[in-house]
Amino acid sequence: MGGHITQAQADEYAIGSLDTEMERLITLHAADCTPCRELLFEAERVASSLAMSAPPRTAPPRLKKKVAVQAGIRPPGPTHYLIRFGQAAAGFAAVLVAVAALTGMLSMRSQVSELRQQNAELRSEVRNLASQEVEIFALSIRLAEAEQRAAEIARSAERDRELWAAMASPDSDTAEVVAVEGREYAIGRLVWEQDQNRLWFVAQNLPELDEGHSYQLWLDDGGEFIPLGRLQRDDSGTATYVRHMPNGISSYNGVIVTIERSGGSFERRGDAIFFVTNLPRPQ
Repeated sequence: MGGHITQAQADEYAIGSLDTEMERLITLHAADCTPCRELLFEAERVASSLAMSAPPRTAPPRLKKKVAVQAGIRPPGPTHYLIRFGQAAAGFAAVLVAVAALTGMLSMRSQVSELRQQNAELRSEVRNLASQEVEIFALSIRLAEAEQRAAEIARSAERDRELWAAMASPDSDTAEVVAVEGREYAIGRLVWEQDQNRLWFVAQNLPELDEGHSYQLWLDDGGEFIPLGRLQRDDSGTATYVRHMPNGISSYNGVIVTIERSGGSFERRGDAIFFVTNLPRPQ
């Protein structure tokens, strides 16, 4: 035979309605052709499912008598010619049964195709649900980030209000902040709240530091430098620092801002940026 096996040939092969020569040719071709062999397996599987779905029935007495006559167990009666005619009718009926079986196979194949389509649609819906869950998760993350930014803005605004209140308070003193020579572009101001025992330091035009470095605020207590904390510079070069003075400090000579390595020791090692020379003394 030329070419591959068609679906119709595979269905007829599965129900045994092909002539002997065509059936032999198809068998030989399927032995060497994997796609055609799989097509025959699928057709036989559908035919088997259709055959198993038919309920069993008891053979009628006439069929039993006919089988006995054909086997030679019982001699033919006067209706011998009618039996021959019945054989022809049975052959015709067999053709009708084959056609019905083929029709049933086509119907079952259509049902299988519909199930596959429904399965594909269900998978698509599952993918859409998963995509929606991802979008909801992304929106939740963006909402959390927005809430965090809003909280940071609120904290910054509250800190600015407290700073302006400290600068305007008659109980506060403002110290002179002097930039080191060569760094006059940076400006700063120190505010001391005596009633709150709180220190404010504000600086602007601070240059961005190399990775691994930070601005460190020190208290000069007679030549001993006590670390007060780091200045957190924002993108505009501004840093605002506030803290209550450490307990046990009764005197000091000034405040200094230096550049130190992040995570280093609590000893002053870096270059100075600011000096505060007239820091008010505690009462």
